[in-house]
Amino acid sequence: MGCWRTGRASCCSPTAETPCGSSPATPRSWFLAFWQLAGHHRDDLGDLDKVRAAVERAIVVAGITCTRVGANPPHLSELPA
Repeated sequence: MGCWRTGRASCCSPTAETPCGSSPATPRSWFLAFWQLAGHHRDDLGDLDKVRAAVERAIVVAGITCTRVGANPPHLSELPA
């Protein structure tokens, strides 16, 4: 588990034992997808709970993606609620 702290915020994520072929853009794209699906806007970026929730969902997607041949991300229907 890797953890980071920046100012008021901290986040932990599972560490991968092997590199994944997924682009760094993939987790960023999923963060934005979850952000928009939740109905959040730019003004909400100051709410660390909302940011953390979107980051954690993106981390789950990155973890699933790295377990798949070809680094194929999951569909929304495959993700935990």
